[in-house]
Amino acid sequence: MITKSTDRGASWSTPAALPVALGLDRAETGPGRALQLSRPPHAGRLLFSGWRDQKLGDTEGEIVFYSDDGGSTFAAAPSFAGGGAEAQLAESSNGTVIAMFRINQDGDQSSKGRLLASSVDGGAHFSAARFDADLRSVACQASILRSKESGRVYYSAPSDLKLRKLGLVRSSPDGLDWSNRSGSAMTV
Repeated sequence: MITKSTDRGASWSTPAALPVALGLDRAETGPGRALQLSRPPHAGRLLFSGWRDQKLGDTEGEIVFYSDDGGSTFAAAPSFAGGGAEAQLAESSNGTVIAMFRINQDGDQSSKGRLLASSVDGGAHFSAARFDADLRSVACQASILRSKESGRVYYSAPSDLKLRKLGLVRSSPDGLDWSNRSGSAMTV
């Protein structure tokens, strides 16, 4: 469902089915949050991730939806291939959009890393998703956010499923280099 507020959340429009708003037969959103871009030339663009059904004639998988008119209409970037799920989005200091994915795994819940993709055109197209072994965690949803103060993109996810420890890795300013050479890693 999609609903919108023009008065900072005091009132909301009547919810509409999201697939109808996107012109799709079936699509699912989340988990996660939407992102409003702040860097030109796509400042103000709204982005959110979801899942696109294979019946739509495109590859089934994670997808990014975007709107340039405050959510009145939406378009969709091409679907991602490669078995990723639960995409999280962040905008780097230079305006690159980073998409990070949980890797779908059977059985073993210990992830060997995450998938990353990037977009230099405001989320309309993304690079092929690549594997990053420096982003180890259990196979569950993670989060990425850019700090307004430092401009760095931060990643957090559980580092151990049984002990419920939180892991945190700081990225380089571009949000694509997650090695310990460009930041720090800690387990809390």
